[in-house]
Amino acid sequence: MLLTLLACGQPEPAPAPDAPGETFDCASLPEPGGEIELEGPRGYKGLTFDLSGNLVGWDENALIKSTYDGDWSVFLPGLEDPEQMLTLPNGDLVVTSSWGAGNMTRVTPAGGTSRIASGLLAYSVVRGPDGMLWGAGWDGAYRVHPQSGDVDTLVTTRFEDDLSYRTVAFFEGELYLGTVDDHGRVFRWPLGDDGLPVGDPILYAEGVGGGWHDGLVFDACGNLYVTEYESAALYRVSPDGEVTTVVQWTEREFGHGLVWGTGQDGWRADALYVPKPNDGALVTEIVLGVPGPNWQGELL
Repeated sequence: MLLTLLACGQPEPAPAPDAPGETFDCASLPEPGGEIELEGPRGYKGLTFDLSGNLVGWDENALIKSTYDGDWSVFLPGLEDPEQMLTLPNGDLVVTSSWGAGNMTRVTPAGGTSRIASGLLAYSVVRGPDGMLWGAGWDGAYRVHPQSGDVDTLVTTRFEDDLSYRTVAFFEGELYLGTVDDHGRVFRWPLGDDGLPVGDPILYAEGVGGGWHDGLVFDACGNLYVTEYESAALYRVSPDGEVTTVVQWTEREFGHGLVWGTGQDGWRADALYVPKPNDGALVTEIVLGVPGPNWQGELL
């Protein structure tokens, strides 16, 4: 299955269910509807929605926030080399950088900044089920306390295997790790009662592109979506490990971090939003017709 772009004038797919009480059949996934270039949003390697429903990303000069309709404004200029980001329940943003000092930075809704941790070289960051910040980068994978900045190193880079962990996601009590790895491997890691991983990472899928996993998210049905740099593609990995190409880009168009739409303020609940660092930091909407992991309806 290969996604083709929507041309101007073609109808959009029917909306996916996005309200509690509705149902979705995971055994009958629809064909993806298309990819739409958005007018206002910009993003380099990561995106996040703020508590006001704006999409926040870096346009290579500043963090900007944008509505779905394209109204945008500068949020914070001058932040150094931001990569992936998330929004905390109190509205603060967490922004990573795997360059220079490797800082993990807090940005308040008013634009104030403070350092959470440094020296991590973490590319990715997500909020775990324990409320901690989980991320991965050149040196390994980490769990970071959002207030104290205390760091638990979960696993270090396996240089002997030419393997570096790069992206993280959670699904049903397990941590998933995307990699920089010639085999395109994705690993899963069960969590113990204390919330920490148990044993060693377990191979979940391989052949997921050429080996640079820049985005990693699940849908409500347990399908994993991965953006991969070397092959310039978006992949879907089914719960049984089957790998399918969903979008094939050119080298210039390739996408990085992935974020699900909120289902509010014009943002679709059945679409992924993708920043494109080599294409003017454009952001596109990829309509999948599948609800995201926070959907409140009933799965069949």
